[in-house]
Amino acid sequence: MMGKALKYLTNHQVALTRFLDDGRIPIDNGAVERLHIRAAMTRKNFLFAGSDAGGERAAIAYTVLGSCALADVNPVEYLADVLPRLARRIRLRDVPDLMPAAWKQSRPKR
Repeated sequence: MMGKALKYLTNHQVALTRFLDDGRIPIDNGAVERLHIRAAMTRKNFLFAGSDAGGERAAIAYTVLGSCALADVNPVEYLADVLPRLARRIRLRDVPDLMPAAWKQSRPKR
């Protein structure tokens, strides 16, 4: 086990020490790991979505909720405002304005 770790270290030494040369690179990638853990944890659950269409719908729901979390948007408020708009006819060029980050910027500050 120690031999594998040392081999990994010697094979990836440049990448593992890059943060020493460039102060913009964080010493760990914990933020990225936390973002990816949701996808990894739910991947197994998608096997039991009932159908391919159910899996696609679940992926859409997780994507919307994840986007809300990244933009620091309350998903209940977001969906309560956006879903009725989507039920009406909207222009394709207006869709980017309905993404959580853009939606948050268009809201009055509280």
